[in-house]
Amino acid sequence: MRSFILIIVAFAYGCNGSSTVPKSSDKPGVAATMDNGSSTVPKSSDKPGVAATMDNGTSSRPKSSDEPGVAIETSLQQLVQSYIKAAFRERYKYVYDGIKLKDEMAKYYSALPVRATIDSVTIDDIKQVKDGASIVTATVKGPQFGQRVKCYVKKAGGQWLVDWPATVGLNSITLKTFRATVPNERSTLRVIAEFDDYYNFQYGDAKLTHFSISLSDNRGDSIHGYVGKESKIGKELHELLQDGSKHEITVAVQCTGTEGSVVEIVSLRSKNWFID
Repeated sequence: MRSFILIIVAFAYGCNGSSTVPKSSDKPGVAATMDNGSSTVPKSSDKPGVAATMDNGTSSRPKSSDEPGVAIETSLQQLVQSYIKAAFRERYKYVYDGIKLKDEMAKYYSALPVRATIDSVTIDDIKQVKDGASIVTATVKGPQFGQRVKCYVKKAGGQWLVDWPATVGLNSITLKTFRATVPNERSTLRVIAEFDDYYNFQYGDAKLTHFSISLSDNRGDSIHGYVGKESKIGKELHELLQDGSKHEITVAVQCTGTEGSVVEIVSLRSKNWFID
């Protein structure tokens, strides 16, 4: 029963498909969740590296700094903590193109289970992927769970914001729909990839020539991708996945038969969920 609860909590969180509700706190500077699910946001400060309030007073997005090291790191910590603690309907305020994505975000979150309560959000790691783009790993704890999540953030207009589609692993077509419709065109998918030993349908006899790779999403749906072992893409994926761990990557796939559950991996678009 405990494992089942953890799965539901992970799915309902909002960073990489998991979500929780921030718990109210008596500590200054911590977002407090109202009974109706709304959330207060840490107020702005004149101190460097602390979130600043927007001109319209609606958000306390942390602004980025040109100062190296601590100032930028503090900005990213403030951003991710505020984003995670915010009510679902308020998260767009911390997101790049948030106004444009507001309706899509509302639709996405409406399908999630009731969120669990957050007691704390601790930033564990900030990994710079490229200039102006980082992946922030945080530990979120509640009364009955502890969960590590990732938030994808990028710098835009001199400000650090959450890349929401990358953070939740959003695709233009869900894997469930992909399996059911068997698209003719190539599809770009954010997936969680790992090596597998499943060979079936047109790839039933391809074990000697192709790698089998499980491609799943945050909703628990999956398909299987195949790539030639001696191909450039195959060698790239082998190098990435040979540690046996699950990796968030972005691939382009093509259906080559009548089943949407098995596909050819035709390109590795990104070694993470950022899509340029």
